[in-house]
Amino acid sequence: MDNPAYIPMRDLVIGHCYVVESRNIRCGIWDGRSFHGIRRKFGDLFMDSEIHYDLDDRYGTARAVKEMT
Repeated sequence: MDNPAYIPMRDLVIGHCYVVESRNIRCGIWDGRSFHGIRRKFGDLFMDSEIHYDLDDRYGTARAVKEMT
């Protein structure tokens, strides 16, 4: 059963931006497999991506919680 706190992967739209719960990014653009966003590490900002949890429960670290409009 789907967790109502998350948007199911099947409902995500490629190219749209979402608020995500993930290890390193807070919002990201969905590409059909991963979210791409900006993260901070050691004071530097850079692009990073995180795999959707539903695709790989070992390495997946991101789930969408809200679409940004």
